[in-house]
Amino acid sequence: MSTDRTSVPRTPRLLAPFEGFRGLAALSVCLYHLHHVPGLSTLTARLPGFFGSGWVFVDVFFVLSGWVIAHVYADRIAEGSATLRAFFAARVARLWPLHMVVHLVWFAMAPVLFGAAGAGAYAGCLPQLATLSFTWGPLACAAPVPPAWSISAEIVAYLAFPLLIAAGLLRSMRGALVLIAVGVGGYLAMQALWGGFHVYDGRAPLRALSGFFIGAGLWRCLRGAPLADGTATRFQWIAAAGLIGGIALNLPPFFLLGASVLLIVGVAAGHGPLARLLSTRPLLTLGRLSFGLYLWHWFAIMALARLGDAATLPLALIAVLVVCVIADLSYRAVEMPARHALRRGLSGSGAPKRAMVE
Repeated sequence: MSTDRTSVPRTPRLLAPFEGFRGLAALSVCLYHLHHVPGLSTLTARLPGFFGSGWVFVDVFFVLSGWVIAHVYADRIAEGSATLRAFFAARVARLWPLHMVVHLVWFAMAPVLFGAAGAGAYAGCLPQLATLSFTWGPLACAAPVPPAWSISAEIVAYLAFPLLIAAGLLRSMRGALVLIAVGVGGYLAMQALWGGFHVYDGRAPLRALSGFFIGAGLWRCLRGAPLADGTATRFQWIAAAGLIGGIALNLPPFFLLGASVLLIVGVAAGHGPLARLLSTRPLLTLGRLSFGLYLWHWFAIMALARLGDAATLPLALIAVLVVCVIADLSYRAVEMPARHALRRGLSGSGAPKRAMVE
């Protein structure tokens, strides 16, 4: 594998469907945020399931993250072939550079867009933004790019991951079932305490941990008892029907999340029609750009919102295409070079020998 900083790493076959699903999840979050655009309020109100359910797919990110991180690191850390230092270096290198670039761009633009007072409103959150701790309970503060909350929350899951390994929860089916039960319990607790799991403030780490635990536990379960091809295909079709029907009928978030998790289980082995669809080049490209799309799209939302009623669906579609271009440029110019540099600097080792979806 070339270590050219501008090269695009190939996605391992078993993780390719996850990459495609992650791209669709990021796009769904973008569509959800269109409700902030006054000119599109009629459209988003007419299709509440299509435009109003996208926030659930942030939880899909958490589940996918738990599965992929366990797949890539659980055995390597347990066996000693990967150090905790290398693990945390990889996670920081994956998330921190683009997060900081996006926020630096926001702070550079803010005085022009919002005046000095508007720009200064977030100054008190700078230490938390720099340390990715802005959703951590008493440290919580509002980020100027709101979608970034999930990055801060996911860092807590990464901090917990070595503890899962130390506790042996990823060594056995029993441990995996405990993890899944804890994750489901977290979602039920959010429902009982706060009327749902649509939380993105100081309570957000519980949301990230819940999804991450479910994903990591499912990885261990399916590793120990992989689905037969026919069963996996049936899971895929049932999950797809549930997702499409749930969105069309605007069913409760728990239903959509459950259908999404079922789809993850169904496509995990890389077999079946939907696994192949999610592994096609366009969706893999969308998945590769998903992190940039997730963060940069907020600038498009702000621009469209400033247009007021003049914002139209064609303009929104053009904005999405522009954001995809920006995401691709930032992937090549920011994400990949910074990832290689930080991983070498923080872990004290060279670039990874093979590309992984992380």
